Amino acid sequence: MVDPGSPISGPSQRRRTRQGRYLTSASRGVFWRNMVRVAEALTLCHDAGIVHGGVSMHSIFSHRDDGADYRLGGVEACVHISDGDLKESGHLLRAFAAISFRQDWIDLAAVAGELLGLDGDNPPQLLSVEQRMLERLASPPQFQLFDGAVVLDELQNVVIELDRVGSSSDGELVLYPSRGVVQSDLPALSSGTIPAADGAAIMQFVADDLLSAGVRLVPDRQDTARLMTDLAIYNVRLMSDFVGVIEGAHQRRANEWMHGAVDIVHRLHLSRNRASAEERVQNLGPGAKRWRDLLEPVRSGDGTADVPIWFALILLEAFTLLREQFRLYPVDVIAPANAEANVLWLAPRDDAERDAQRETIGR
Repeated sequence: MVDPGSPISGPSQRRRTRQGRYLTSASRGVFWRNMVRVAEALTLCHDAGIVHGGVSMHSIFSHRDDGADYRLGGVEACVHISDGDLKESGHLLRAFAAISFRQDWIDLAAVAGELLGLDGDNPPQLLSVEQRMLERLASPPQFQLFDGAVVLDELQNVVIELDRVGSSSDGELVLYPSRGVVQSDLPALSSGTIPAADGAAIMQFVADDLLSAGVRLVPDRQDTARLMTDLAIYNVRLMSDFVGVIEGAHQRRANEWMHGAVDIVHRLHLSRNRASAEERVQNLGPGAKRWRDLLEPVRSGDGTADVPIWFALILLEAFTLLREQFRLYPVDVIAPANAEANVLWLAPRDDAERDAQRETIGR
């Protein structure tokens, strides 16, 4: 008999270690492959008309957390849709939950959220495709097809996307708001929809804005920069290579554009204060990205990046003009010994045949 391993619920130390590993998208690739394995098992049950009814941290088994080896157990709670009553397995099921194929997927979403530590103090910043997958599992559509084949296809898309993204977006840029910004600027961003006294809701509102698509950065001075989202402009000052502080923010105006803005490929994590920001950087390890790495390349090329393009356009226009002119009026290229560097002299060249042609056409 194959040893399935131990339940993934495990001791608290194992859960904390696992959640720390899942902070980077590269490590979460293993997690989603394990979700695929569980979904495959559920799909086989559902295709046979069997409701599992007991998907939880105690019914999934594994030998280790760094490999794709999850196995679904807990078959004692399974119920066939043709059963007239639950009989012996009734006590194993939650009395307050529906017993259905749909509920199995909802239970799997709950397991995934617990494994990732989404309700903990240091949750991972998921990619949009991961967040959407969890939302689909937690609230399966009721009026469209959402069976095992659909779930497996969407889970495979998550795995493919994580593999495609790779290390280019792995890691986070960590920042936190100053106390004055929390009390004044950030509440104003919601246009009064969130009470200023509800600090947790304000922080969540700003964190969601910083995770939206199309966030861009513009360097300002040596240790300052501006972040631009569709909603707002955030003034950021670097407290260290890895931590920035939001010193000001205002709603973005319709005509407000920032020249030289660059796209941010890393995730932005908003901490409550500097202490939690430093802790986040420590927990991320190599996953924490340097703010200065974003500022210095932009500054080094500032002001000269367009020069080769413009020179190329000018030379192309000049070449096109001179080529036609020299075709009608031949020249000799002269390079005197005392001429300036990179300077050539052009002298008209006599060509009897071309002179006759020009005279014929009146040129």
